[in-house]
Amino acid sequence: PEDQLLVTRHLIKVGNRDLTGRDFIWYLDSALGEMRYPEAALRIERREWGNFYGFASALERDGEVVARGEALWPELQQAIDRANELHQRIQSLERAEIGSINRQMEKVRLEGRALELKGVSGAELEASEADLAARQTELERRFEDVQAERRDLLDQSERDVLIAETASGRVVRIQLNNIVMASRNNAM
Repeated sequence: PEDQLLVTRHLIKVGNRDLTGRDFIWYLDSALGEMRYPEAALRIERREWGNFYGFASALERDGEVVARGEALWPELQQAIDRANELHQRIQSLERAEIGSINRQMEKVRLEGRALELKGVSGAELEASEADLAARQTELERRFEDVQAERRDLLDQSERDVLIAETASGRVVRIQLNNIVMASRNNAM
């Protein structure tokens, strides 16, 4: 209004960047209604796209609803814990096991290159190449075993989905393997 010299505005974190394109929105105090703090409101910290704010509707496992209503919150917490354990195991496989195998494969490749540069030939070259080929084959076998274990863990981590709703009523599906933690801050 013209007679108002000072305007109060609020910067509110709305999250849901994947849905709205931004995390924060400015609101003028005069345009806001009564502030409410619903106890069922949920804050989800995600690995991608920042926080999600909204309301949990259901938890699905392999496409089947396993929890709604009052049973949803404890079931969701257990499912998030399980998803985080799987995520840690996958990360461990990728960093430790696969990383180690890749370093060993690179070492074998460099040893073969060193033989070429030294000009090794004859029986010594054949024996060295046979040894390098056997080591490479064993590393490739180990790599395939670790990759199979990783794929199995990824499949397990993708089985749980949270069905949630934003404050505006938009229904979204959130993979639990993307959730770090969930809290109901207004219920504290």
